[in-house]
Amino acid sequence: MMQDGEFLRTSCGSPNYAAPEVISGKLYAGPEVDVWSCGVILYALLCGTLPFDDEHIPTLFKKIKAGYFHMPESLSTEVRDLLRRMITVDPIKRATIEEIRRHPWFIEDLPNHLFPQERDEDASIIDKEAVFEVCQACNVSEREVFAALLNNDPSDQLCVAYHLIIDNK
Repeated sequence: MMQDGEFLRTSCGSPNYAAPEVISGKLYAGPEVDVWSCGVILYALLCGTLPFDDEHIPTLFKKIKAGYFHMPESLSTEVRDLLRRMITVDPIKRATIEEIRRHPWFIEDLPNHLFPQERDEDASIIDKEAVFEVCQACNVSEREVFAALLNNDPSDQLCVAYHLIIDNK
């Protein structure tokens, strides 16, 4: 697992998805590079093309380093903003994963179990059958499931499993 303050040097993967700092041979932090690549993937999913493409690799790298890409008019204002923030040449200015998770386009139709609302009194009632199912499915103790639910971390696999079970009842 990568720790804060650690940097990587290895260049790997398809060059079309590589962040400018990777193709420049600079030291880079993993999360920022991952956000760039996810932005390229999101663009490809929405537009059907890659934001940076060229058969000549040096030309492709120039395009990536410049950071200029065509934004189709058919995309909503919200997703255009998100793509611009994810595919930003300067990794310091690039959106973080947390900023992406809070972005209006991202949360628009997000299921409740992935974006928990503020706790109310009903939310403090824990379904013991669902806890038991999580214990069985994930091979963990009740204590671990309860601890995860108390932390209320939407990215915790035990919380996600619990809420999926509740949602499917």
